[in-house]
This record gives sequence, C-alpha cells and structure tokens, in this order.
Amino acid sequence: MVSIRFVGFGGQGVVLASTILAEAASMEGKHAAQSQSYSAQVRGDITRGDTIISSEPIIYPVVEKPDIIVAMDEKGLKKYWSDDAVVVYDSSLITLTGKKEDEKGIAANAMAMKELSSALYANMVLLGYLVKETGIVSAESVKKVLQKHPRAEENMKAFELGFYQ
Repeated sequence: MVSIRFVGFGGQGVVLASTILAEAASMEGKHAAQSQSYSAQVRGDITRGDTIISSEPIIYPVVEKPDIIVAMDEKGLKKYWSDDAVVVYDSSLITLTGKKEDEKGIAANAMAMKELSSALYANMVLLGYLVKETGIVSAESVKKVLQKHPRAEENMKAFELGFYQ
C-alpha cells in the first residue's frame, strides 16, 4: 500500500491530479481511495488531495502519514511535511534545501507556462513526473483517464512534459 498526498493552494488542481491517479490505479485493477480537503475559500488557501493505492482492499481510507508528498505550494508542503516521505515538488515555486535524499523537483509551473501558456497545467506536469519517478501506475492508464476529462489534449501534453522530461 502506498499513500500519496497532493498539496497546494486552491485552484492549482491538486484534487484533480489526486483523482486522476486514483482512477488510473482502479483502471489497472488496483484498489484505490481518494479524498480531499480544502477551506471554505477554495482559491488561494491550502488544498490537499489524498490517494491510497493498494493491491489489497483498503480498510482505512485515510492518509495519516503519506509515503509521497506531491507539492505545488511551499505553505502546503510545510504544513504536511513528513521526514519519511518522498517529496515530489514544483521547483519553480518551491525552494528546498536539497538535504533530503528523496526530494525530486521539476519546474512544473515554468514548463506549463512555456509550453501551454498557462500555469493551470502544472498539476499534470507534476503528475507525469510522479508517475515516471515512482511507476505507481502506468502512463498509459493515466492517459486513458485524461481522455475522459475536460481539456484532455492540453492535460495530456502537460502530463507528457513531466513524464518524458
């Protein structure tokens, strides 16, 4: 079983990325649970999307201590930091010390702005990078799920930017 916590601020798409990951895992026959938390003022405050993926049924579908943190915002990362978690983060928005061996940064926001002219797709760049780095689900499964969501073409391109980076 692996638990992944996506953190950012409202409007960055962390809940969508978390949901797509859970859908891709289910498509592969894995057990998946997804939950989210955000404040009453969704835009601009800390938001999180949690995904649990397991080969066995998930008895307790709550992430208490994530194995992986995917961070799009420094404030959210600080709030949910775990010394034991692998950290996949947007290095164009977050500066980490590099002291932790399992910090994996990609300039997701900068890449999305350059290639798609919108930071809205940075979440998919990070999702692609997460899938590449962990192999938690296949890229093909994520691409199939993306086809069912709005802005499929743009999201697919963003995902591939992160995956093939």
